[in-house]
Amino acid sequence: MTTSWWLYDHPNPHAPVRANGIRFHGYPQRQTKVRLIVVHTAENTPDIIGEDGGAEAVARYQARVERPSSYHLLVDSDSAVPMLPDQAVAFGARGANADGWHLSFATRAHLWPTKPAWWADQALELAAAEAGPRAKRWGIPLRRLTRGQIADRRTAGFAAHADTEAVFGTPGRRSDPGSDFDWDDFLDRITRPAPGPAPDLMETLMATELVDAHEQLADATEAQAAAAWMPHVARARAQAGAEPSAASDFQWAIRIVRGEARLLDAYNAIVDAA
Repeated sequence: MTTSWWLYDHPNPHAPVRANGIRFHGYPQRQTKVRLIVVHTAENTPDIIGEDGGAEAVARYQARVERPSSYHLLVDSDSAVPMLPDQAVAFGARGANADGWHLSFATRAHLWPTKPAWWADQALELAAAEAGPRAKRWGIPLRRLTRGQIADRRTAGFAAHADTEAVFGTPGRRSDPGSDFDWDDFLDRITRPAPGPAPDLMETLMATELVDAHEQLADATEAQAAAAWMPHVARARAQAGAEPSAASDFQWAIRIVRGEARLLDAYNAIVDAA
């Protein structure tokens, strides 16, 4: 039985068996409220030719690495790979694990200026769609924290791995997500209204009564994030051979935003049913 969390579904033989019976680098249950969304780069070679499998490659690495290392989410230009549930503690940054949620881009910190614009645009969009609803749920302001704010262990916000390492570890040891990472653009994407459902989608939702679920969502940001996910879901399902269905795309997008599924599950559901 799969869980949709990569490090739960691919136990690491080098990690201890945790309280949930799974070998992984981390702990299955938080004891502290999340106050930091820590942004990383995985320092892997990015994949920009053909299908972007960079995030999946890093995920496979974290499922076998001996050194304690894990994230909650990995993103590249065309996928977001959930590594651990939000309530789990990931081993992402010294001093910022108990109260941190760790998001990593599958690239190197110094490569942002040389990356194709489409890669950065799509990766930032996917990351914002994942980070936004969580920030709202946890009451985390959309701001990058200074090192002083990180050190006070009270102020909530977004933090660079380079800064958490400088505060709690060894200054200069890490540089991610990089001096050229566009924080303003990233945080702006979280607040930027996503395109609303197209008329044909709304007609489909009405016909299937899914509009009721849409209107009853407690968090409008969740609906916006789902709208941003829908093109990715539609592409994944089409690649698997599914007939176009806006209603199905919407259902999968909502599940992904809520952390109940991942993009690969939408693909596999079609493949397994064939």
